[in-house]
Amino acid sequence: MTIQHTVDDARRLLVITMLGTVTGAEFRAFAGDLYGRRMELFDYECILDLLGYEGDVGYADLSPLQQVYAERPEPGAAARPGIIVTLDPNFHLWAAALDEQFPGRKHYVAASLEGAFSRLDGLRKMQAGHV
Repeated sequence: MTIQHTVDDARRLLVITMLGTVTGAEFRAFAGDLYGRRMELFDYECILDLLGYEGDVGYADLSPLQQVYAERPEPGAAARPGIIVTLDPNFHLWAAALDEQFPGRKHYVAASLEGAFSRLDGLRKMQAGHV
């Protein structure tokens, strides 16, 4: 199992990369530790890179994270996007389910990291009214 992450506090951006086989229990432990220490990361833009991922993290594995998300002190601040990087043509369905599981966040899918960063740039411009 390999789960790596980088945090860019200046850009309010979290990038998580999952490589190899990652179980639901391993993801729950990683996410619980990360967000337990830094709850403000819920209000960062997030890119989740799954291009090298194999595993069985499922919808139910996100329930503990969903509980912490629901209890954060400023629930209105989480209007930041999440972008999942995957080649799975059906992952847009999971992205839509994540929108329901984490109200206030919008999840998108991109086929590459470059595409994810480009999407974030476009969303930022739209939000700033530059489109």
